Amino acid sequence: MRLKPYALFFIFIGLMSVAIHTPAAARTLVRVLGYPFPPFIDDNKTTGLTPDILKLLNEAQDKFIFKLSIANPKERYAQILSGKQDMILFETPLWGWQDKQDNVVFSKLLLKGGEVYITKRGSKSLPKELIDMKHLRIVGFEGYHYKFADYQSDKEWLSKNFDITFTHSHQEILETIKSGERDVGVVPVSYLKQHFQKFPEEISVFSVSPEFAQVYHLHALLRQNGPINVTEFDNLLRLIKNSQALQTLLEKDGILRQWAF
Repeated sequence: MRLKPYALFFIFIGLMSVAIHTPAAARTLVRVLGYPFPPFIDDNKTTGLTPDILKLLNEAQDKFIFKLSIANPKERYAQILSGKQDMILFETPLWGWQDKQDNVVFSKLLLKGGEVYITKRGSKSLPKELIDMKHLRIVGFEGYHYKFADYQSDKEWLSKNFDITFTHSHQEILETIKSGERDVGVVPVSYLKQHFQKFPEEISVFSVSPEFAQVYHLHALLRQNGPINVTEFDNLLRLIKNSQALQTLLEKDGILRQWAF
């Protein structure tokens, strides 16, 4: 049967409509794991630099789609090694990955950071050496790796070797120190800076160590044989490296000078 010209016209229009609304190829899903670690993932488990950067990456290209999930710090190893998650945006090899190098790979250096000791002003002296920590009541974030504990994160080991209690929020660490329940806490400099900007009256409440309790160099961690490799990820970061949007995010979180990529 021979189609009339107007029928061919409508068929052509229909095919064009399908072509316009159907993407040439589906974007590859990259599952990103985050855990509370301000300013990367705030204690509210919703906001932070990590979701902000993932949003920029999703908008800058159409090959990959990054989707964030939140877990407890101690869960991140099983999530990555089992293949349930593909990457962590800010991580360091010293935090429990030394014996897992066959399963993960790290990107170029993204950011330098650190943690400091805090005490209630006028109470216990700030610790200077490991021996001081043995005699102080410590409060820490469960699942974190601390230099004073040789980066051990096992709760049972830490409780056996130190007088330590654990929380799941940095705000709780500050409140525990402020109340006098514990002598010393360890918090990221970036978080403390944000806290004092919001509550400047609390600057006089705490004593902060002039030296770092820990200095860390953060990279993106990627699962071996995952949906994206290190070269591809580094290239994506270069797309937003010099953007005003990224500069604004880093300035907002007070870590522009710490950015190293």
